[in-house]
Amino acid sequence: MSTHEQDVKSIEKLLEHEAKDDSKALKHAMKDLEAVEKANVKAEKKVDGAIHDHDRSVRQEHDAAKALNKAHHTHESRVADEQASRNKIEAS
Repeated sequence: MSTHEQDVKSIEKLLEHEAKDDSKALKHAMKDLEAVEKANVKAEKKVDGAIHDHDRSVRQEHDAAKALNKAHHTHESRVADEQASRNKIEAS
């Protein structure tokens, strides 16, 4: 076998080895990409859930504030009614 043929075989082996390595690297990269995409979907679902929970909490806080304001107004009205009744009693 001539030196030229040996060089060709050597280069062919080298190229085969590089192709194998590239294939392995590509498979690994694809697997990593799939994992990242899966994690991204999971994270998006968690973000959506957190936004939903926050919106619900804001609505509940708003409802509680309305109830508190109504109770405060009712209390103020009752205090005023009591004061008016006292004034009537004292005036009698």
